Amino acid sequence: MNKYMKIKANSKVFGVILFIGFIITTICMQLSHGDIFAEIFFYDTLDTGMDFFHSIEYTRGRAPYEVWNTLYPPLANCIFYFLFHMIPKSVSEQWADTFESGIGARGTSIDLRVSQTPMFLFICYIIISVMLIWIIVNNYYENKKTSYIMCFGIIFNYGMLYAYERGNIVIYSFICSMMFVFFQNSKNKYMREIALMSLAFAAGLKIYPAFLGFLLLYNKEYKRAIRTVIYGIIMFIVPFFAFQEKLSGLPIFFNTLFKFQNITELSYNGFSFDKIFNTIIIPFQLIWKKELDVELIITVGQKLNIVSALVLLGCGFILKKIGKKLWHVVWLWLYFQIKRYI
Repeated sequence: MNKYMKIKANSKVFGVILFIGFIITTICMQLSHGDIFAEIFFYDTLDTGMDFFHSIEYTRGRAPYEVWNTLYPPLANCIFYFLFHMIPKSVSEQWADTFESGIGARGTSIDLRVSQTPMFLFICYIIISVMLIWIIVNNYYENKKTSYIMCFGIIFNYGMLYAYERGNIVIYSFICSMMFVFFQNSKNKYMREIALMSLAFAAGLKIYPAFLGFLLLYNKEYKRAIRTVIYGIIMFIVPFFAFQEKLSGLPIFFNTLFKFQNITELSYNGFSFDKIFNTIIIPFQLIWKKELDVELIITVGQKLNIVSALVLLGCGFILKKIGKKLWHVVWLWLYFQIKRYI
């Protein structure tokens, strides 16, 4: 079976699985009258789109790190600062001045979601991402049926729907990562360079996509890897100067990031690694008739991440197929995101 036929066959299987999942989800929604949403998405039903709306709020005053201790890298905050200038002052002047006040404002008259302009921007934010996914996938897959199935699968998978519900910038980080994976080996030299810039931009938005850069090292493309690192440094450092903190915001950002990484409480609703693990061990707890300390196990697991990551990292240099190398990088990525949602 040639490469084209294999992709076509795999896409059909993928399409069938997607269709079955869609039917099951629809039935569950009907039977629960929509209550299932509260079980698989964020528990606070009043705070839909939080990562989008609050991030715009945090850029007011151009001090997202000193005042708000935001987790987003500066490039992401630049995007939200750009959106902030599209919102009428009559709306933004009523916003809260602290994180706690901002959370408490949800559902009130000063909530961004009840104003026309912020909500319209959010709708455009989602629509543009869907259009970009559609364009990229259709340009990569020659077979239209395959591209349609892949587009549907990407847009309607759980991880993407969760990101849409949150309004998280990871949507665009994923799109840029996809650009890199799809076009890093393009025959067009300009597309290859755009792919490198896309990876740098993705890492500038969410840090973790930087792991995909190991694909360049695995293929011994050291010059391209160096250029990607240079692009990444520019896209990470330069945006700090758009804000009042400038480079003084750098240690604040990393301090907040590491604090968040060290949180060991179980995640909120959703299919995070700890939730999946908690479900998997239920049969063992029934057999042993003893309740296991899930939080302790996950905490120990986090300490072992570095060892696991180094093993995966090393395996990538001896693998031959690009698909297997990509899977190793993705698993490496996920190991470092054990407390994040898939």
